Amino acid sequence: MKSAEWIVRAEKTGREKIEMEKAGKRMNRSVCDPTRKWMRLVLAFFVGGVFLLDGVSASRADSRSRLFYPSETPQYANQLDVETVALGFLGKAVLLSDARHNIIVLNITGEPILLPRADNGTINLLPGQAVVVAGNSHTSPLPSIVPAPAHQVGLSPLGLSSSEGLVFVADGNGTIDAINLSLSDRQIFEVPPLGNTGALRGHVTRMIQRSGLPSGKLGLAAPMILKPGMLSVIAGGGDKQPGDTPVDAFACRISPVAVTQDRGRIYIAGESGRIYFLNQSPSPVMIPVSHDGELRWVKVTTGMIVAVAGLGEEKAEVDGVPRSALDVSLSPTSIAVHNHHLFLADSNGTIDEINISQDHLQVAADARDPNQVHSLDPGEIVAISGNGNDVVGQHSEPAAWVSIRPKSLAISQKGLLYLADEDHSMGAGRILAMNVSRKPIFLPFPSTLSSRAAITLLPGRIVLVAGNSGRSPLVGTVPNDAREVGLDPAQVAYRHGMLTIGNLIGSIDLVNMRAKSVLVHPLDRKHTLLLPGGRIISLMGAGVGTSAGRKEEVP
Repeated sequence: MKSAEWIVRAEKTGREKIEMEKAGKRMNRSVCDPTRKWMRLVLAFFVGGVFLLDGVSASRADSRSRLFYPSETPQYANQLDVETVALGFLGKAVLLSDARHNIIVLNITGEPILLPRADNGTINLLPGQAVVVAGNSHTSPLPSIVPAPAHQVGLSPLGLSSSEGLVFVADGNGTIDAINLSLSDRQIFEVPPLGNTGALRGHVTRMIQRSGLPSGKLGLAAPMILKPGMLSVIAGGGDKQPGDTPVDAFACRISPVAVTQDRGRIYIAGESGRIYFLNQSPSPVMIPVSHDGELRWVKVTTGMIVAVAGLGEEKAEVDGVPRSALDVSLSPTSIAVHNHHLFLADSNGTIDEINISQDHLQVAADARDPNQVHSLDPGEIVAISGNGNDVVGQHSEPAAWVSIRPKSLAISQKGLLYLADEDHSMGAGRILAMNVSRKPIFLPFPSTLSSRAAITLLPGRIVLVAGNSGRSPLVGTVPNDAREVGLDPAQVAYRHGMLTIGNLIGSIDLVNMRAKSVLVHPLDRKHTLLLPGGRIISLMGAGVGTSAGRKEEVP
């Protein structure tokens, strides 16, 4: 009996324990459920956030707000953030500087490009990629005439011009710098000091002494080898204001804002409005300087610099009347050279032409009378466009009749002058083309007056070639009519039929100015396409990348 009662009690106790355990588990679950709910909410938020971020990324791509900057590692250019300061060409590749104080090479060719490193190595830049080749994203340490690796110095590159791999930089630090971006040695010329004036002259003395040159050559230009990937100052940093008498380049104060060159002849636009000639060729050059209507020829030896325009207070009017170039007041923003004639973009709203050659004919005919060519003597200046009332459109008209706001210039071998025309009130602009030659030039745009497939641009006339005076639609990676897109052009450059535009809306754009279609590489070799004449496409900063290229980006 007792054993039976004990069994009954044990079973009851066992059932009670089981019920207690079940109750404990239910209590545990009730305590854990809020935690599990929070975990589920966090997981759902994270998963939803991934899709949300993906949508934000797409919208950012459309609005040109990217997450990557150019670096010393090659990256696909269409995925990079860029704000162009200066623009040019390095061979067939695009050369540019950005607001981060760097100089960048963009490969728009169909083949890889080898670029030098200062450590004797090379950079293999694939089609569609961009890489930083100079500058350290800061403004210090300042470059000097003692060569240094180009990517280790602080730059403020406001203007760029290149020849055979040697790049000349208008540096906002007050100097003209030379960078060797070729794979072989290049020769530059330095003037050793005669005294101890100027911040950089002590460096020159030590450099020349180490070179083993005889002391008798002090004061004369001495050649110096610039190794691949290295940078050296070739002018500026002194305390003298150059005038119409040549001085050695290191003794002067120039404050450059733009630079162009023609086979060792370097022309500089200074912040003060002066235009300078710097001789980096191995032989003396005769330069005309005109003051008060009197012309004299000045012998500029290698390594010396002289002012050729902008020392006076007179304004160059668009009246076809030449004036002595030294007597005028200028506000240049850009400079271009063609057949020893200089073309200046003046912020006062004109395009000015200076004759540095020995001829007596104006390259650009008088736009008000295309059959008449005014004489422009050596050392003289004349305004050839601007201060008019007409708005440039798709139908050409005399350049002297139009109103322009030129920011940047580029010129072709045929004498077609491209200018970035900005409208600051609208935050937009256009690209105009002016014929400064003496022959008609054909442009790959349908004529608005006939059924012809090309525009015939007569000498002295100007026409619209890109931009619709608005900020939309954006230039994309699909070819579009260059005159139907939104632009805010800060810089232009031209080489071999390719017109590149530094677009402040956030891209580097390319217009095919040839009659025939050309192959372009907006992304990489896998995305090669044909760009017809008169069409535009974005090469850098379009914000739409390929999955294959994402892994190679560096933030």
